[in-house]
Amino acid sequence: MANKKKTPLSMGMDYTSDPEGFGGRTEWPPRTPAEVDVDRATWVPAYGSSQVPPAPIWSQSADPLDPGPVSGGWASDREIMICWRSGVGGAAGAGAYSGTDGLDLAGIVGHDVFMAEGEDPLPTTPTKKIGAFTNTIVDGLKADTVYRIAVAAFSTSGIGPKSAVLTVRTQTAAA
Repeated sequence: MANKKKTPLSMGMDYTSDPEGFGGRTEWPPRTPAEVDVDRATWVPAYGSSQVPPAPIWSQSADPLDPGPVSGGWASDREIMICWRSGVGGAAGAGAYSGTDGLDLAGIVGHDVFMAEGEDPLPTTPTKKIGAFTNTIVDGLKADTVYRIAVAAFSTSGIGPKSAVLTVRTQTAAA
């Protein structure tokens, strides 16, 4: 430490930089270029290629910073609010949501919602189309009824895979 060169701070200097050459990195040890390329390859298409969005991931609430377990939203007797994350920006092998704030909807034009009552198969055409949001309210439903729901994101390149199927029961109608 005695031989370490000290760099005085001045206006306009990158205060996150380290004079030893590890500037701006927030992890230790720093990732190798090969590790960075592997992570980037999971969500950045090759130049000139098109890529459809990944399958959406159900989330606890519409809060994009919510790390909670999957519940998919909430239900009343006549409507359901469903919430998800796009999966864009997730790091490879993270095992949990690791999307970067601001990248969650990058490249996504909208979402298709597929919904079926009870054990009926999910339709092949969307029940509802919405914009580039990560939640929606589905209304006009029957009370005390089970619904199965899946969501798929679409971009200008096409539609991505459907999410896992979420099963929700609406509440019993108030007397």
